[in-house]
Amino acid sequence: MTKIKLLYFLLIIALPFLLSSCTTVYVPNEINTPLFTDKNEFRGGLSYGVSGLNLHLAYSITNHFGLMTNGSYINLSKSSSSIYQRYGEFGIGYFRKFDAGKQATADFELFGGLGFGETRSHDNNTIDQKEEGTYYKTFLQPTMAFALGWIHLALSFRFNYLSFYSHTTTNSSVLKDNPKAIGVEPAISLLMGTYPLKMKYQIGVSMIGPTNSVIFGRDFFFTSIGLVIGL
Repeated sequence: MTKIKLLYFLLIIALPFLLSSCTTVYVPNEINTPLFTDKNEFRGGLSYGVSGLNLHLAYSITNHFGLMTNGSYINLSKSSSSIYQRYGEFGIGYFRKFDAGKQATADFELFGGLGFGETRSHDNNTIDQKEEGTYYKTFLQPTMAFALGWIHLALSFRFNYLSFYSHTTTNSSVLKDNPKAIGVEPAISLLMGTYPLKMKYQIGVSMIGPTNSVIFGRDFFFTSIGLVIGL
C-alpha cells in the first residue's frame, strides 16, 4: 500500500470522529449484519468505534428466521468534554441466501426491533454546553451482501424512529417538548476472513432529524472495526 493510499484509508476511518457534533444525545451504534446461511448458526461480534464498545449476538432459529441482541457503551472524558452512552436493542428477522453465479453468493436479510438508550454529553471548548436524554428507538434494517471467496461486502439501510422520554440542555428552560425523530442510516460493511473468525469494518452516515420543533445533538457519522465469530 502506497503512502497516498494509506493516507486516504486513515482519513476515511477518522472522518466520523472529526465531524461529530459538540454535544449529543444520540450516537448511532454499529449495525449488526449476521448474514446467516442456515438453521442453528451463531454470530458473536465485538468492535470499537464512534459508539464505543459494541457487542453483537445473533442466532438463526430456522432456515430463514433469526434473533439478535446488540449493545453499545461509551464513557469518554477529557479536560474540556465528555460523552457517556449506554444502549441496548433486540430484534427478529428474515434471511435468505442466493447463488450469484461464478463462485459468488448473495445474502439478503431484513431485521426489525426495539432499542433503549441513555446519553449524557458535555462540551466546554468554547462555551459551557451540556445535554442529556433517554430514548427508545424502533428500527427496520434491510441488508444486501455479496461474497466472493473470503470477502463479504454488505450494504445496509437502517430506518429509525426515535422518541425521547427526557431531554435537557444548557438552555432547557425554553424547551416545551421532548424530541422525536425519523430517518435512515445507510452503512457499508466489509467482512474479511473465514469463519470461525472474521474481521469487520463498517462506516455509515446518520440522516435522521427531528419531526417536531425540538433540536437535539446527534452524531452524523459512525464507524467501527472489530471481529465476528461464526459457529
